Amino acid sequence: MQGNGQTDGFALQVVSFTAVPTPGSAALLGLAGILVTRRRR
Repeated sequence: MQGNGQTDGFALQVVSFTAVPTPGSAALLGLAGILVTRRRR
């Protein structure tokens, strides 16, 4: 708690995370990349 300058042993830590694409969307991105490179040739 707060107010008297003493802590009660509780600390809040900020946790950050990064968005990881699902395997299905990663596969779709890979297929799209393959199609784009084949189309340019």
